[in-house]
Amino acid sequence: VSILVMKRPTCCRGSDRRGWYPLHVACSVGASTLVVSKILNAYPEASIIMTNKGTSVERCMDSHQATNKQEIYTMLHAARVATNKQFGTPALQPSETREVV
Repeated sequence: VSILVMKRPTCCRGSDRRGWYPLHVACSVGASTLVVSKILNAYPEASIIMTNKGTSVERCMDSHQATNKQEIYTMLHAARVATNKQFGTPALQPSETREVV
């Protein structure tokens, strides 16, 4: 993931037909702190984007028992605060953000 994000950081900005971004997927499968960090650094705005069904990134984490949840929550919170401060926006629906790939 590190190499992919480094070579093509815009890969973190695409969503699937359900409105899931790479950050949603990484959090739902219990990805490592490093992987989530790389995705967040490439596209911190994903921290405020909800899926088409209105699911937050934090809610996506409920499907697993990863030991790094607290670290991920802390990173997500920091990214959300920074994004809201920068853009002054609440959580966004995917249709309000980027093109679906």
